[in-house]
Amino acid sequence: MDGTLTAPLERKGRFTIWAALLLLGTAGLTLVGLVTLFSASQSIYNNEFTILKKQLVWLAIALAAGVGTFVTPVDRMRNWAWVSGGLVILGLILTLVPGVGITVNGAQRWIGFAGECRGSAVIDRGAQRAIIERDKSLLPAGVVSCQGEFAVGDVVRVINERGEELGRGLSRYSAVELRSVFGMSSPEVENALGRPALEVIHRDDLVLF
Repeated sequence: MDGTLTAPLERKGRFTIWAALLLLGTAGLTLVGLVTLFSASQSIYNNEFTILKKQLVWLAIALAAGVGTFVTPVDRMRNWAWVSGGLVILGLILTLVPGVGITVNGAQRWIGFAGECRGSAVIDRGAQRAIIERDKSLLPAGVVSCQGEFAVGDVVRVINERGEELGRGLSRYSAVELRSVFGMSSPEVENALGRPALEVIHRDDLVLF
């Protein structure tokens, strides 16, 4: 009788310990991930919440897709499986067609098709050659003027001195900051802002048309 009762209690105790360890491990990894995320966002965009906002958008999309999958009957999903698979393959093929597919930096494809741009950075000829021909980031020294009102992480247009739009990207400066440092070298920017100079738009955050 005692042995019959003891075994389930022991199994229950072991399960509770492993569950607690799993919970602690998950919490620890989550904390490390958040610290890394905030640190990277502060280092890249000078704003600890910029990357978090992007991740929350993807989280909302994933949750919506998950809910849609959960409430859709299995038979209906099976009926649409070939159609969905065909559309995915067609989309992959279209990326290889000249004039249809666009070569950009992976996940940054959405930048070029973002909705409302908050402003513009007008650049000189040297900066234009640097970002187009040498695949460089846009630096404050190459900017000749700034238009609009935008915050760190907003999508801005990159325009040459003839008014032609060259591309779009995520600004690492607010409009107020950029107006105070455009045309300056990196040491001058550091002296003006009291912190290390950043690229106006990093190459990984820039989509050229």
